[in-house]
Amino acid sequence: MTDLTFSDETNPPDPKYVEQLVAKELFDMDHREREAVMEELHGVRSLTVTENPAEELQYLQALQEELNNISNTDELKRPFLQAMAMGSEFIHTRDFRIKFLR
Repeated sequence: MTDLTFSDETNPPDPKYVEQLVAKELFDMDHREREAVMEELHGVRSLTVTENPAEELQYLQALQEELNNISNTDELKRPFLQAMAMGSEFIHTRDFRIKFLR
């Protein structure tokens, strides 16, 4: 998979470039993988796996530990702290955190 990171958020990439990149990534997939991605994209089926509740709890606890380990002055934690300052309880919900982990 091609790394698609941009250092300058005020100057996003050309949409045609992104379209070509997506087309290349789809072309490089085997038929089954490409078909599964297209079916999920169009809502025909989901590629998500059914989690084991015990494993799910373990992953949620590990996420919380990692959040606790990141310094509040670290740039990586800034969006999380901003959401907390706005009173967003959503970021603490199980469903949100599971989606984040996926």
